[in-house]
Amino acid sequence: MSSVVTLQPTDVARRAFALERAVFAHTFGGDKLLLVSLEDGGAALERAFAECPTDPGRTWQPRSEPTHTETLVRRLLPDELGLGKAGVPPRPMRGAGLARVLEKRHYVLPLRKRPAATAGDAERISVGRSHACDIVLAHSTVSKLHAWLEHDDNDRLYVSDAGSTNFTRLAGRILPAEQLQSFEYLEELSFGDVSARVCPPELLWDALHVVE
Repeated sequence: MSSVVTLQPTDVARRAFALERAVFAHTFGGDKLLLVSLEDGGAALERAFAECPTDPGRTWQPRSEPTHTETLVRRLLPDELGLGKAGVPPRPMRGAGLARVLEKRHYVLPLRKRPAATAGDAERISVGRSHACDIVLAHSTVSKLHAWLEHDDNDRLYVSDAGSTNFTRLAGRILPAEQLQSFEYLEELSFGDVSARVCPPELLWDALHVVE
């Protein structure tokens, strides 16, 4: 149960070990989760998460069509990314892979709106250093308004950089500003030097129950 120590808040891991998979997922009310690495600037990040929690009553609404679809970036093929043969997508991370990631400290944030946030609307999650954002990342490499997260009715995920100083990266690749990019659950997003992954509660439960 080492993840009880490395995962914050600690009650998340304890609930995962105490509850069945479906019941654990239900405790988040259908919300997706953002797993934020605490390896760089963890204390300041944790303070901001405690001071600026998201609101259980303000869910992240899906869009029938993502914003700025005219700038939707074509997903590069694996050979273009140096990941193997064209047409063979990289294997998605599952429970065992996420379990290895969670050997380092992470904070679990439900992806919801904040009442005090003034950036964006119900269908976009704003990410940045400012308290006007939904997800407040208190880190010097994160811009006041750094990026946007969206999802659609088919459970596809999207990210766009908001013109940040230190860039938004997807799996290590810098994203062009103001261009929407699709991504998968558990792919690494970097907002400046802050690493994060979007995860459904069920996959987090799986990762915490991996038997070494």
